Amino acid sequence: MPFLTNHVPRIRQALVEDLPHLMLYVEREWSSGHIFARDPDFFRYQYQRGNALNFIISENSCGAINGMLGFIPSSSTDDSEVWTTMWKVSSGTGNPVLGIQLLQYLKAQGHRMMLSLGINQKTIGIYRYLGYSTGSMNHHFLPNKTVSSFQIAKIPTDVACRERPFMRSSTISLRRVSWEDIPADFLQGAASRVLPRKDIAYLERRYFKHPIYRYRVHGIYRFGQLATLLVARVMRIESGSALRVVDIIGDESLLPWVTHALHDILLSEGIEYLDLVSYGLDDIMLQQACLSKLDLTGDRIIIPNYFQPFRQENIRINFFVDGEIAPNLRLFKADGDQDRPSL
Repeated sequence: MPFLTNHVPRIRQALVEDLPHLMLYVEREWSSGHIFARDPDFFRYQYQRGNALNFIISENSCGAINGMLGFIPSSSTDDSEVWTTMWKVSSGTGNPVLGIQLLQYLKAQGHRMMLSLGINQKTIGIYRYLGYSTGSMNHHFLPNKTVSSFQIAKIPTDVACRERPFMRSSTISLRRVSWEDIPADFLQGAASRVLPRKDIAYLERRYFKHPIYRYRVHGIYRFGQLATLLVARVMRIESGSALRVVDIIGDESLLPWVTHALHDILLSEGIEYLDLVSYGLDDIMLQQACLSKLDLTGDRIIIPNYFQPFRQENIRINFFVDGEIAPNLRLFKADGDQDRPSL
């Protein structure tokens, strides 16, 4: 949908040489003290590809940045799906649609799909006006049944101590995997029908080479063959801890057969609970996995989403897709820039 304006900005993809100016823009216009305003190495890890930065920027007549839109590709192909991230336009540009022009510029680069997690509730109307679809993520959890006093979550005893009928199979198992355990063609069969399409380079960079976070990658094996990857990260607040499943890649229908093993991890490590923020997973499958769905409108049960800084409250995560929401769309907590340090 085109927007006409008398103010014609210079919009382009940022280059590595723009990094100091972008960091200063983040400091002034986005959030003072933000990690992307003070840590150039992490900025480059997240956004540098060759000599380019995955940011669309606009510049005023003096060459100063007055708008930015970050993006993260799901694969190394030129037409990959992209998650948009930090979207900001300076006040006083004289161009009320500059932010939309940044979105349009990114879309025009030929990406198959543009989507974003963590969008502001106030901007949902804008996305719908553009013809985008919007929705919200689901939040599920599995308590450690031996914990009587939760420090991170708020889970009543009758919920936490409830017996759960875990499913088991002698042919399905869960174990930690390293990068070398993942076949090069794993994603071609295990996740070829799922959107967005992640490639093996994305997995290596995102989970095995992250410079700050340490992810646990578990494999679900069926008849001795790797069928699914579960990516998780332990969150700690003082003496409490939680296990967050941040991505599931492969045959998601196998999840009910390994939640008993995940609960064993909670027991052995004294972890309060496991949680999963997702979109697109089958409700019945999640029930069979003994995962309870969080009521985001209430506060009897609280499973925090924000840990840096920590906020003990339920948070709804909204998203947009620049088209119809396909039945094979799968979204998780680690998609886009939702699971990254900010301080």
